[in-house]
Amino acid sequence: MRHILRLLSAMVLVTAACDGDSVLGTAPEILELSAARERWADSEPAEYQFNYTRSCFCPALTNVRVTVRNGVVISARVIATGVELAPAERANIPTIDGLFDVIESAIDQRAHELRVQYDAQMGFPMSIALDYREMIADDEIYYEVKEVMSTAACCSEGRM
Repeated sequence: MRHILRLLSAMVLVTAACDGDSVLGTAPEILELSAARERWADSEPAEYQFNYTRSCFCPALTNVRVTVRNGVVISARVIATGVELAPAERANIPTIDGLFDVIESAIDQRAHELRVQYDAQMGFPMSIALDYREMIADDEIYYEVKEVMSTAACCSEGRM
């Protein structure tokens, strides 16, 4: 059922992109997003961790170890200090699925610039560079995701 919903979502995005008014929203970008989402859906563990960085003209988050369980961020620790982020800060950290939603939203909004690199094997977005409006300063935002692994994998190797 999950795969059917993702396929239908991709078909809607492709149909919406056919007006040709923008570089963003073209079928190749949407198909690349859909293929990456599909790879992630095929490999997504129920509980996983990843290193997360967000850079923007906003409170930046650098090198945070995020733990997700059943689609919810349950922990976010600054790697350098081990300090757990407050719930209000943690609420602003997306899951991998949330990052796919950021990409989809940027396409829907016809962002001025969107560059994404996806992991070839698991499909998660490794980096996202986003500039919504060309003539607006400081609206750029960058996301970086590294070291995605199932918590079962990290814990069986003695890491967490």
